[in-house]
Amino acid sequence: LPTYPFQGTHHWLNTPTGASRGASGLGAVPTAHPLLGAAVELPGTETVVFTGRLSAGKPAWSADERIEGAEREIDWLAVELTLAAGEQLGRSRLRALTAQAPFVMPASGGVQLRVAVGEGEEPGVRTVSVHSRRGDEVLGLPWTCHASGELVAAAAEPDWDLEAWPPADALPMPEPELRLEYGTVHSAVHGVWRRDAEVFAEISVPDALREEARRFGLHPVLAQALLSLAGMKGVVPETTASWRVRDWGEVSLHASGASVLRARVSPGPDGSVSLTAADATGTPVLSVPALRLEPVALEVLRAADVAQQDSLFGIEWTAVETAANTADAPWAIVGEDGVRMRSSLMAAGRYTESYPDLAALTAAVEGGRDVPDIVVAPFLDDHGDLSGPELVDAVHATTVRALDTARAWVNAPAFDRSRLVFLTRGAVPAVTGPDDASPLGLAGAGVWGLIRSAQTEYPDRFVLVDTDLAKPTWRALDRVVVSSEPQWALRGRTARVPRVARLIPASALPRLDAGLDGTVLITGGTGTLGSAIARHLVTEHGVKDLLLTSRQGPDAPEAAALEAELTGLGARVQVAACDVADREALAGLLTDRRIDAVVHTAGAADDGILPSLTAERLSKVLRPKVDAVVNLYELVRGTGVRRIVLFSSIAGVLGGPGQANYAAANTFLDAFAHHMRSRGVVATSIAWGLWSGESNLSGWSGTERHPVTLRGTHPLSREQGLGLFDAAWATGRGLVIASRLDFARLTGDVASVLRALAPAGVRRTARDTPAEKTDLRHRLAAMSKAERETLVTGLVRDRAGAVLGHTSPGSVAADAPLKSLGFDSLTALQLRTALVEATGLRLPASVAFEFDTPADLADHLIERILAPASSHFGGNERPSDEN
Repeated sequence: LPTYPFQGTHHWLNTPTGASRGASGLGAVPTAHPLLGAAVELPGTETVVFTGRLSAGKPAWSADERIEGAEREIDWLAVELTLAAGEQLGRSRLRALTAQAPFVMPASGGVQLRVAVGEGEEPGVRTVSVHSRRGDEVLGLPWTCHASGELVAAAAEPDWDLEAWPPADALPMPEPELRLEYGTVHSAVHGVWRRDAEVFAEISVPDALREEARRFGLHPVLAQALLSLAGMKGVVPETTASWRVRDWGEVSLHASGASVLRARVSPGPDGSVSLTAADATGTPVLSVPALRLEPVALEVLRAADVAQQDSLFGIEWTAVETAANTADAPWAIVGEDGVRMRSSLMAAGRYTESYPDLAALTAAVEGGRDVPDIVVAPFLDDHGDLSGPELVDAVHATTVRALDTARAWVNAPAFDRSRLVFLTRGAVPAVTGPDDASPLGLAGAGVWGLIRSAQTEYPDRFVLVDTDLAKPTWRALDRVVVSSEPQWALRGRTARVPRVARLIPASALPRLDAGLDGTVLITGGTGTLGSAIARHLVTEHGVKDLLLTSRQGPDAPEAAALEAELTGLGARVQVAACDVADREALAGLLTDRRIDAVVHTAGAADDGILPSLTAERLSKVLRPKVDAVVNLYELVRGTGVRRIVLFSSIAGVLGGPGQANYAAANTFLDAFAHHMRSRGVVATSIAWGLWSGESNLSGWSGTERHPVTLRGTHPLSREQGLGLFDAAWATGRGLVIASRLDFARLTGDVASVLRALAPAGVRRTARDTPAEKTDLRHRLAAMSKAERETLVTGLVRDRAGAVLGHTSPGSVAADAPLKSLGFDSLTALQLRTALVEATGLRLPASVAFEFDTPADLADHLIERILAPASSHFGGNERPSDEN
């Protein structure tokens, strides 16, 4: 057995292990076993569910066993758990137990366990299964089945013993021939003898674990040693260092709590192995007549690890019903396509007015025109016939125009209670399955990422709608723009919304196109992630020819060491200085080369909130994504390229304050992967969450606070990231999200795209007094001046500390200078949003910079809250400083 520590939420009883109980009367009661916490009967059935939890770590008795760098699945765990559960129910013998998905213990965190014992088809037989899932007690996470079988009553006492010890005709084996694992297993074996093909051994737990061993059916150290003996060379034919138990057959535990074993391992005629073990007196403890082993590949363990991580997701566009919109609120259209769109909406029964741009609409409002509730900005040119530099120019121009429109919108106080709808044409793959090859309007793809981020900075101010321009969509548009959903795709009569959904990989994922005999090009190949991928492809997937590019090339830090390392591993490596966004430079580098695969990790970040972004800052971030990927595709597609993998970001899927330009660049990558697949190139865009350590993938380094976009995620270790890279490659999908989402935080007002993953909402608490007696305004009105100042100043200090990442609620002093606390434009916007949620006021994005201290800001908030309602919610009165 490799590592599995048992600590955390386990329940212990002062009853002897092995005291059996029937199902009757088993409510939610603790068990007598150290791995199982409690048992509960399911009403109206014969099923009893036993629960438990494992915590990652390394106790003193765990083994250091590894299979090619990966932890082996815990073969004995399922047997120990099923026998313990069966003994509670009077079924203490396994008639059969078949292994399913391997169990791989994570390097950190916990694992929930469930053992379900149900009614069998035959009298006296109970079915049993063992499941696990990683993470905390959050409903909705997937379970993995590790074993299933049947439990029956105990058999008669065995007719064998091991009293004669060691057998007279068995010869001692020298230690060098044993080849047992080092660590706890090695130290547990105190003597090994061989008689023909049979092996005999004496095993014991360390003295420090003797008391613990009494609580187990068979302690993990003893079980692990037995399995190591079973896998010894010569016991079964063609065994390898990498194996697992496939089928346990029948298992009988005749006695529990042993700390010393005499073991016999015998090969069977059909390739199976029998295990028998007795205590120090030779009295039987364990019988396994026919244990069957099978080789286990590293890919199988990695696939199991990925599946159990619950870190691989995709986007599903889910069809939803839309309620009829009966309101006749005023609309307006701004932009070049306004006239054409106005005629379509008029034909669908929606009266609206058209303006050439937002400035013209603003002038009309200032001249007395009613403020429209809905303003539509169409971006309907898909530029589907463009390629190369023309496509790149169109993407930049369209995204810059969207940025200019969004900035003007948030800077126009007249519209601070209206919604701006960005209407695109085929910019997102609102597909019905992963094989959909419908073409996209690539010019508008970046608009979606940009506005997703704008939605997080300015909630309820923007709506994204993608349309196919079919006639029924115009009536649907009237309904979706007033809904609570911020993102829509209208296809004919069907309205769809995006939802993140789990992708469970197959039980065994293939290698990455084993047999690549051309060059693998890795852009950003000398960076943190690019170099990690290069090592991974060489060491784990046999890639022999690498071309690593970066802007600095051989002059990049660690480039020479990386090249030497990979060359030492047997690969041909060239490190080249090349800006892949420069088409001529890339074409020159690729002349006369055959490129088998491309991994595009290059990127740049320049974070800033929406009003601070400029066309130059946007283009700076678009260039290494948009320009580069178009160049790569068009210059390698004629070389026989077999695979293109793009490193995107979850920022494009979720949006995120301060990352509008970065999100725009990455949603284009996601769309372009779909575009390449529609033209026969196998392409995958991986929308990464946070990687631990330093990386420019998300514009974050290990020394800074996580971006807001990624605060709902856990960092991926390098090993987890590389496993997810393999799994994403093998899914065959155009877009794969690889991120460890923090499901415990998916409560309350979560991003709409994550709603399918969120647990059921928490029921609100009933109030004992009318709402008007409990809201902030009425509470303050009933207080003294000092009480008001204390309450609101505390609110400001608390929100400021939370935004700045402080762990202590009192870390921000009431008289601390706000400008010296470390606020930037993004955290200032977050503070504004938090105070708006708490007070109901409309506040400027710069509120953190307009007052000297939290106490001064609190005085301003008190004055605004207690002022007449019209001053902060009033009609068409719009304070000039509000965004």
